[in-house]
Amino acid sequence: MIVTDDDTPASPAKSNAAMNPQSPSLEAAPPPAYGAAGRVIPQEQYQPYDAAGGSHPTRPLLPPNLTDLEASNAPRRRQSAGRRFCGAFAIALLVYVLAVILFGTFSVNIHGDRTRKQWHDNYPIPKDLAATSCTKVSEMKKTGYADRTNNYSFGTVTTSLSLPLSSETLFFLSRGALSNGVIRIAPSARLEDTEVARVDVNVRYEHFENTTDPSVLDSASVCLVQKKGIKKNVGVGMFSPQRWSAPWPYPSPRFTFDVTLVLPESRGPSLLHLNTLETDLPHFDHMFVHSLDEFVMFDKVVLKGGNGKIEVESLTTDDATIQTSNGEINIKSLKSHSTSIYTTNELIKGHFTTANSLQIKGINAKIIAEVDVVSQGEGGGKVTVETSNNAIEANIRIHDPSSLSYSRPSPSAASYTILATTQNAPINLVVAELPLDSMLNLASSSINGPVIVSLPATYEGLYTVSTTNAMSKVQVAPMEDPAGLGRRRMLGSNSPMDQGKKAPKISDQIYWDKKNREKGKVVVKSTNADVQLHL
Repeated sequence: MIVTDDDTPASPAKSNAAMNPQSPSLEAAPPPAYGAAGRVIPQEQYQPYDAAGGSHPTRPLLPPNLTDLEASNAPRRRQSAGRRFCGAFAIALLVYVLAVILFGTFSVNIHGDRTRKQWHDNYPIPKDLAATSCTKVSEMKKTGYADRTNNYSFGTVTTSLSLPLSSETLFFLSRGALSNGVIRIAPSARLEDTEVARVDVNVRYEHFENTTDPSVLDSASVCLVQKKGIKKNVGVGMFSPQRWSAPWPYPSPRFTFDVTLVLPESRGPSLLHLNTLETDLPHFDHMFVHSLDEFVMFDKVVLKGGNGKIEVESLTTDDATIQTSNGEINIKSLKSHSTSIYTTNELIKGHFTTANSLQIKGINAKIIAEVDVVSQGEGGGKVTVETSNNAIEANIRIHDPSSLSYSRPSPSAASYTILATTQNAPINLVVAELPLDSMLNLASSSINGPVIVSLPATYEGLYTVSTTNAMSKVQVAPMEDPAGLGRRRMLGSNSPMDQGKKAPKISDQIYWDKKNREKGKVVVKSTNADVQLHL
């Protein structure tokens, strides 16, 4: 059957258009024409044709009410200029008031901390001390003044004090945030009173003049102090506040105390004799550049610093304690019965002569020491050298007391002890001299660092050399009998003298006289590094 055009069914769109002449066609509608300014007529939107077979299109979304649309798009009423100005002014005023309150409180805290207490109440004087008299920096004699810039100035002032030499203890101390400087000892032939020591204190200060705060120079003083309950313990103290806050943006003022203990020169063959000299001076350098042992001898010396170096040209005392931190210790000559040295993070270097004990300790400090041990009794002597994370270089000579005219002879079986330890660093220890028939106990060890120990021909006894993850070596050199008796040097293992041994661990004996084969004891060890013993 032939279907004519008239029988062709109409499309849904056309049938819908016929049923609803108000509906627009599915073709894209042309863009709306530009209307009047400030008025927008929205385009009607329709849902797509239901392809599921429905013969009617979905109902179009109704446009919003044109009256509401016009109201929403109408320009808003602007506030008047006067009202906007008043609002901005109120906000600015509020910010200003808050800033005044904040910075005003900050300023009161700064200046109030200074004025709340008098200068003498703010000093951190130790409770066991009493200040007999004090002189403020502002009251001292001016010795120089100059300007660096328009507002940054520095000046120098000076004062002098007297201390009786008959005191059991002469001491110097400092406390406070602004107290730092240097202390010295010097001889003088110009002192009229030989029973009194003079203490010269020069103070150099730096500050901003436009702070116009007189308490800058009132904040530090030099005082004569005395230990409570002990009349013959007198000294000099440098004091300043525990804290100081300068007004922004100026830095805090700086004070430098240059202290010199002036001692009378000896006018006879005998040296000046003083009992005890003590210092407790954090942030001070100790610079004893004169040869003190040429004109004075002390019973006891205690030098205690911090964040400052200590240098001594020559010093003689029965008992010495020298301690600082973050500062180098350099001693060219120190003679004492007992000595203790300590510092951190800096070098310890010196020549030490001890009759009994020497202790050199450090943390992260390299140690370079020349040591002479001169025993004056039956106990012999002991040398201890300890540090960490840095090297040890020590050369030790143990003298025979009978060979020294100024020493009392001691028993031939004197005992000596040497200890040297570190970690993560090497040790090079040399015992250059050792008396005949003496007993030596030596232990030298490192962790993760090589160790080399050398002993003289006079050593007799046991030795053990060991390490891990590395090699141990013992080298025995042919030597003549140090006693001049023509004896032959022997090893307990009867190994050849001219050949070295290598192994992780070596133990043996060495002696001239068989009865001395276990007299001394030497232990040398390390981990993860080689060790050597030279005999």
